Amino acid sequence: MAPRLQVCLVRDPRSGECSAVGSALGLAGHSVTEVHALAGTEERDAAREANLVIIDSDDPEWVTGCVDKLEPLTRPKQMVLHTCLAVGVQALDEVEVRGAVTMAAHPIVPNCWVTSAADELGEATLALLVGEMHGMNVPIDDALRPHLVAAARIMALSSTGSRDGLELIGAALPEAGAALAPYTDAAEMTPVVALDPAHLERANSAIADPSLARFHAELERREAERTHNADVQLWATATISTKVSTKDSTKEQ
Repeated sequence: MAPRLQVCLVRDPRSGECSAVGSALGLAGHSVTEVHALAGTEERDAAREANLVIIDSDDPEWVTGCVDKLEPLTRPKQMVLHTCLAVGVQALDEVEVRGAVTMAAHPIVPNCWVTSAADELGEATLALLVGEMHGMNVPIDDALRPHLVAAARIMALSSTGSRDGLELIGAALPEAGAALAPYTDAAEMTPVVALDPAHLERANSAIADPSLARFHAELERREAERTHNADVQLWATATISTKVSTKDSTKEQ
């Protein structure tokens, strides 16, 4: 059996109630301590003493903020991993300079992890960790990330459609509220963390099919409308308009 690790999971509180990587490593027998902000002595000590620190968020800006706080706490040979699909292992450059083994891993679908690492030691470590989580390890080039982000966003935003559908049923059948509650709760337990429009644009531009790209922008617009995110609403509206114009122009030709 591989040595058990002390894991500090720095988790984005917007990501719902359960961390895929935290749960999987806990089931593999590792000791996982969850923190949220690297604020206060106890949280900083947990990160400083851990064998493996995991920054668990889909938001590149949130990851960057955590890396800034983690940098002075990092020691040589400590392992640091982030789970943000939108950016590669270079997001951890600040802690790599301090001697950390840096890695990126994201569950693109359950039990299939897309990964990258700064060196061979990181690659070997990822192979072991993903294997312990009973997952398939798929190393990727960073050029694939925008395409995969688009795919992941489209799948995740299905929860937005589910919430809308459940609300329509509830409005039509108020007496069905109790029966709908478990489904509503399940949809709410899978929140979609908002991304900066620049990252959404890179993802959307990676979609070759204009109709699918427009569909992705429509999903982002609806989620932004529900969450009152004006920046994403503006980006999505402009993108939809562009895709519609492109489609009309193609028809004319």
